[in-house]
Amino acid sequence: MKQHDKRYYIKKLDDIFSKYIRLKYSKEGICECYTCGKRNKWQNMQCGHFFSRRYYATRWNEDNVRVQCVSCNVFHEGEKIIFTQKLFKEIGAEKMQMLGIKKNNSVNMDIFELKTLITLYENKRHKIESGQSEDNKR
Repeated sequence: MKQHDKRYYIKKLDDIFSKYIRLKYSKEGICECYTCGKRNKWQNMQCGHFFSRRYYATRWNEDNVRVQCVSCNVFHEGEKIIFTQKLFKEIGAEKMQMLGIKKNNSVNMDIFELKTLITLYENKRHKIESGQSEDNKR
């Protein structure tokens, strides 16, 4: 994949965003699955999406994602009922409704916007790794 190809930056942003989310919700390198409670190293967990990654408007929205184990995220298709109930309780009806509205927005990010998000989430990840910020931890 060419470095100037948009797909390259989408893949890079997915990777950086996923690492950030898993680190954000980890304690001493261990995450708990949002839907089943299984605990594992952050590297062995996944970034589960409430609304599918196919919706670019919510794909990299922090309210839309939580840490999940491979079993829940892949083999049990995100455990949508449990995910929905927990997320509703956590972020409330208004934010859930806004996510639902936002997901249907047509988004066509250019490379500059993707690079901007890559920088944002790299910086957030580095802050967590250096112990400078643990904002929004649950």
